[in-house]
Formats: sequence, C-alpha cells, structure tokens
Amino acid sequence: MAQANDDGFGAVLRRLRRSRNLTQEELAERAQISAKAVSALERGERRRPYPHTVRALAGALDLDAAERDRLGASVPDAPASAPPSPGRWSVSTPATELVGCDTDV
Repeated sequence: MAQANDDGFGAVLRRLRRSRNLTQEELAERAQISAKAVSALERGERRRPYPHTVRALAGALDLDAAERDRLGASVPDAPASAPPSPGRWSVSTPATELVGCDTDV
C-alpha cells in the first residue's frame, strides 16, 4: 500500500478536511463523490485525482484562493510519456489497412 508524504495530495486533503471538522463521508457527500474515493485519495492509494475531482473537493471544502493553490500544487504531474503496454492497441497503427480510402487520406 502506498504511503502519502506530508506534502502529497492525500495529506493536504486530509488537513483541509479536518480543518473544516468534516468526516470523509461528509466531504464525499458535499463533493458528490464516494467516501471510498476520499479515503483512497487521503491514503495515497489514488495518487493522481482527476481535475474535476479536485475541483469538486475544493468547492465542497469552500477553499480560499491560497488553499486551492496549495491543493492544486499537491497533485503530482502525470508521467512524461509512458510507452504503451504490450498487447494494447495504438492509435498511430491502424487495426486494418485503409483500403479504398486513398482519396480520404
């Protein structure tokens, strides 16, 4: 299981939630996400929340500009360019030949 550091998204989220005296369930209800998602984020099990999830949490916590910046800055950057997993299709390689599509291409 992953552990979150003091500056990681989960730790920042937990501090902000506790500063508002909210349970994970209360925050989840306000943000319209599951309590399981809040728990996974705080534990560092989910490390890269979707932008709409971060916005929903910030709104549910009624964060000021500085707190929003701190929460946003704690979201890790996506990995540079990970190679495609073996066995997965690639958009750059067509599944079939483009027969009869010369004029379209």
